[in-house]
Amino acid sequence: MRAPFFLPTAKAAGFQTEGSVNPAITEQIKWNAPSFSYTDYIATFNLHARQHVHLVFHNPSISRIQSPILEGDYPDRRMAYFSDMDDVRAKQPALEQVVSELIALMDEQA
Repeated sequence: MRAPFFLPTAKAAGFQTEGSVNPAITEQIKWNAPSFSYTDYIATFNLHARQHVHLVFHNPSISRIQSPILEGDYPDRRMAYFSDMDDVRAKQPALEQVVSELIALMDEQA
């Protein structure tokens, strides 16, 4: 069973249609998990994690964004982890900022 705060994390990220960071964000399935895209992929949830919610930002532009919630030094992806709903709420502003910045970078490349 995945962490019970999986869906609220998606909402906190601004991936939900109502109140989303950008209404053009769409949801689909990638790697058998909920994934979100704009003009390209933004992020996908890693459903294998059991003790936390693991969000994989797998867009090459993510490496240009600096944020305390982003972990890893991969050339094309970063990770964000959420341990519980308090953690989701605490990181929500930074998470929304990351998604907004990534969308802006995608718009620049379009």
